[in-house]
Amino acid sequence: MVIVISKENAGILNKYTKVEKNYLETAEELLKGNLKLLKGLETITFEKVPDWDYKHSISSNTYQLYLHTLNFTKSLIKSYLFHNNLKYVSLAKQIFEDWIDKNLEQEEKSNYAWYDHTVSSRIQNILFYQANVPEYFQIEEKRFSKVFEKHIKFLSRYKNYTENNHGIMMDRALLISALFYKDNEAKKEALMLAKNRIEKAILRDYSYNSTHLENSPDYHRMVTNWLNGIVMIFDEIKLPLSNKYKVKLKNAIDYNGIISNYNNEYPMIGDTSHGISKIQKKDIDFIDYEAGIGIFNDKVMKSTLVFNCGFENLTHKHRDDLSFVLSVNKEQIFIDAGKYNYSKKDPIRQYFLSPRAHTTLFVQNETYSLAYDKVIKVESSYIGEDYKIIKGIHMGYDNVTLMRTIVSFNDGSYILIDEASSPKEKIYVQNFILNNEIKFKNEAIRKYSLVTPNNNRYILQEHSKIATSKIFKGQKSNAMLSKKFNQVEDTVRLEIRKKQKNTTFLTTFTPENISIEEIKVNSNILTINMDGNIREISLL
Repeated sequence: MVIVISKENAGILNKYTKVEKNYLETAEELLKGNLKLLKGLETITFEKVPDWDYKHSISSNTYQLYLHTLNFTKSLIKSYLFHNNLKYVSLAKQIFEDWIDKNLEQEEKSNYAWYDHTVSSRIQNILFYQANVPEYFQIEEKRFSKVFEKHIKFLSRYKNYTENNHGIMMDRALLISALFYKDNEAKKEALMLAKNRIEKAILRDYSYNSTHLENSPDYHRMVTNWLNGIVMIFDEIKLPLSNKYKVKLKNAIDYNGIISNYNNEYPMIGDTSHGISKIQKKDIDFIDYEAGIGIFNDKVMKSTLVFNCGFENLTHKHRDDLSFVLSVNKEQIFIDAGKYNYSKKDPIRQYFLSPRAHTTLFVQNETYSLAYDKVIKVESSYIGEDYKIIKGIHMGYDNVTLMRTIVSFNDGSYILIDEASSPKEKIYVQNFILNNEIKFKNEAIRKYSLVTPNNNRYILQEHSKIATSKIFKGQKSNAMLSKKFNQVEDTVRLEIRKKQKNTTFLTTFTPENISIEEIKVNSNILTINMDGNIREISLL
């Protein structure tokens, strides 16, 4: 395969290649034999080139994946471009040549060299190197052509293509690579393949309301940014996508401002770390039955409630159905614990995937199925002038039905009505994960005070006649969260438990100055006495 590097295709490649801000520091560390693959990962040391079969003792797959992307080489190339020192290019060449010698002709998979994510990133990094270094340092033409062709064949073959965000990585890599083909017919064929797969991905991976369906605000943001970048490249090469795809992606951008709170923080749902949205906060409510997401925003209270129940695929999915996160007065109160890492065998990761890492309702000592035939969904919602309601149903456990109804009042009060039923006696657990900046204190039987860093005060109370409760603190008690990759922080977790066949939890969360004098549910009517005012609300 003949490759042509021109001012035009190299210009597009460089324009859309992102390099970390501290690239020079990374390059200097590489010269010393220190390789930091990703924030949160340990530094790998090497002598001349990295060990391509390196196995980390805990997160082997993660280290292998990011090692074989060769993403770290971009820091060397950018350091050369901005500082004109060939020492960076010299090391980069050693790394690329050694990778080719050791991994190009693998007969069987012994590491992560030939994996959708690694191939997609690596071919763009190899092109970035070849297009920007002096001719003397370039990979020899026939050798480079062989490397390039093997990557293109991998990206083009259906058997290697995954219909999720990794597939989008492959399409972007194929699009960028096709710009370097000399054969115009082959270029056109590759571009159309990438375009067709991207168009399908936009329709496949987003709901009717433009929510990305991989169960994570982090991946919604990231994949939407990828796709908008891909759209810009197609526009630049005069092969634009039709307007229906662009409108869907515009709505997907707006979603970032809906789901983030009034501090612009993303909820750490699914595989999401703590992050800040760059999209202006939007004061609208949002229900997406397909994605299993409901969002209530209140401009006056500066509050955002995100309710999560249901899924369309299992990518980045946690067992977090019926869970919610809540921010009030621009402060996070109840949160999801986050992702921690991607190592399924890691006991800490297993906790983060479990219901205990989410503010939800679950069955003690049982796990539930994520099979698509199980009824797990946002069932109904109501948005009125002075209160809003959302309800979810969860039938993932064997012979158990769980239902959660949340009533949100305009004064910043929230009512949780959790119903559980089974033919057999079960231990049902109402679980709460507190933001670790909250001061949490047990004031009475199942009555707790919460004080925020800004001294806002709230009361959390479960009103049943009989229930037990326990407060857990710190990692040893499975009370932790992960705001940054591979890092944990201690927090407080509360469990309220009932051992029955059928039961209902009635729980209120209110500002400290609001008094709940009576609360009951009868025949689907919620009766509540708040500050002497009795209200009756028809539930969904």
